[in-house]
Formats: sequence, C-alpha cells, structure tokens
Amino acid sequence: MAPLLALEGIVRRFGRVTALVGASFALRPGTIHALLGENGAGKTTLMRIAYGMLRPDRGRILWEGKEVALHNTGDAVAMGIGMVQQHFALVPPMSVAENLALVLPGWRYRPEEAALAVLASTESSGSRLDPDARTAALSMAQQQRLE
Repeated sequence: MAPLLALEGIVRRFGRVTALVGASFALRPGTIHALLGENGAGKTTLMRIAYGMLRPDRGRILWEGKEVALHNTGDAVAMGIGMVQQHFALVPPMSVAENLALVLPGWRYRPEEAALAVLASTESSGSRLDPDARTAALSMAQQQRLE
C-alpha cells in the first residue's frame, strides 16, 4: 500500500543547530503509527513540518505520491492533515468557539458561525462540546478533543 503522506530526506536547521538530517517518515492509510525517540531527537520538528508549521530546508513532502509544498497549517488542514500538540495551544479564557475560530483559515469571528462549526465538528466525532464553554473549564480530554 502506497503512503498517504511521506516525508523524504528532510533537513531542518535553526541557526547553527541542525535538528533533522535526512529524516524520512511515511504514513499509510488505515494504519496507526508511533514516532519514538529521545528528547531533542527531532520528532516534534518533523511533525511540525508535516503539519505546515515549519518548512524544511531540504527534502520532499509527498501527499498521495505527489510532491506538495505546505506553506502554512491551512494548507495541511485543507488536505486533511491535523495535529494534536503535546502542549495545548488553546487560549484558556476564551470559549470553545473562539478557540476554534482562531485556527480556521479565512475566518473572522462570527459567534453564530463558530458555534455551528463547533457543533458540527464535535457531533460528527461523537464528542459534543458546548461552543460557549470556557476552555479553562473543560476537562483534559475535552481540551484534547478541541485541540
């Protein structure tokens, strides 16, 4: 089975520090993957590249066998790539709907539309969240679902 997403020969530097040298990773449909390694091994950096948060200095990103350029997370989301961060990027004093509106491409915060988007996305996954609930009041599991 061909990979749905493949990262090949990824190199990423931060100034003088080289975080990744020729890293490769492939995800096949219908499978579960784990990326393991020591602290500082580059796992998060590689996943941030796969999600469009960072751009590689060298290497290729392939989606369904075709090379793609992910300029931002919106590009990744449009292709169906999502990422749950190890440390949540939620804004605790804001509502569920407000947090969602922060990450949806092209959105301006319109309370009614944000609430409908929350209900639609959480109901389809079977884990309904109240769009008006403050993120700080959610359980850890609910925050992870929102993330």
